[in-house]
Amino acid sequence: VKRIHIPRNSGESKVQQVSREARVMAQFDHPCIVRYYGTWIERPDPESQNDTHSLADWLKENQQTRDLTQMKSWFKQIVEAVAYIHDKGFIHRDLKPSNILFETSYRIRVCDLGIASELGPIDMTRTRTFDSGTQLYQSPEQMSCCYSYKVDVFTLGLIYAELCVPMTGAEQFRIFDNFRRGLGNELPIEDAGTVALVDRLTKERSADRPMCREVLEELSNTSYNF
Repeated sequence: VKRIHIPRNSGESKVQQVSREARVMAQFDHPCIVRYYGTWIERPDPESQNDTHSLADWLKENQQTRDLTQMKSWFKQIVEAVAYIHDKGFIHRDLKPSNILFETSYRIRVCDLGIASELGPIDMTRTRTFDSGTQLYQSPEQMSCCYSYKVDVFTLGLIYAELCVPMTGAEQFRIFDNFRRGLGNELPIEDAGTVALVDRLTKERSADRPMCREVLEELSNTSYNF
């Protein structure tokens, strides 16, 4: 159960955002996306706690060398979810580890589509001119003006880099910023397939990045070792 606290003085905008997320989630039925069943309004229970464990929590708790095979499994599930969202005609726009939840130790689900933008299956190259999402995980074009489905692909590259390489906050900021500025890949990792995939997803120019469905197909390429 996802509980969203709405302050008394937040006005209609917060209510509308929550309602919009519910409408978007209701359109999705995928094993790697949090399932929507219904929405209701209730008074907050001061003793209730959110015990959902996110990928962000896991990353903070596991700063040692990670099992690359497990990281690849989780990442593929994330890509499957985002490819499905794109196939439905939406951009997530706020992908990040805190919006990826664990169902079990091996199964994860993407959530929080409150600011998802609808493009439609026909006009995949159309762009939008509003800036949304968490800045640390944004693509270069998302931070400036116009963007399309490729913003999620760039963010997938950042998330995969973070999965494979433990980073301090300062290291994460520098590495992600270098990707946005097209300064190259400085990930300290020996797996050539991982380096190549991160490079492919985080191209500075959106036109040089693959579509998410292409990424799924490429994950079966032996050079990436998935």
